[in-house]
Amino acid sequence: MAEAARKLDMAEAARKLPPIMHDADKQDYLAQAERHIAIVEARIARQKRIIDKLAQTRQDTDCAASMLHALETCLHAFEQHREAIFERCTT
Repeated sequence: MAEAARKLDMAEAARKLPPIMHDADKQDYLAQAERHIAIVEARIARQKRIIDKLAQTRQDTDCAASMLHALETCLHAFEQHREAIFERCTT
């Protein structure tokens, strides 16, 4: 079931790409997707450090954990988008 949802998400991401892309455009889109992924990965690492610091001082981590979950969801979306771009680059 998760695989079917993943393919559906990728199909949706692929539909959002321009119908005709030149090689330079494909590389630009791919590079931009890679930058977005790197940014979110850095934010996830920072959020994990924040959660650890909160936990060490026995403070509530619910809000910070919720933000971490949101960032991880964004990362998943960016990774799917990158995969859709990559697939478009190979066609």
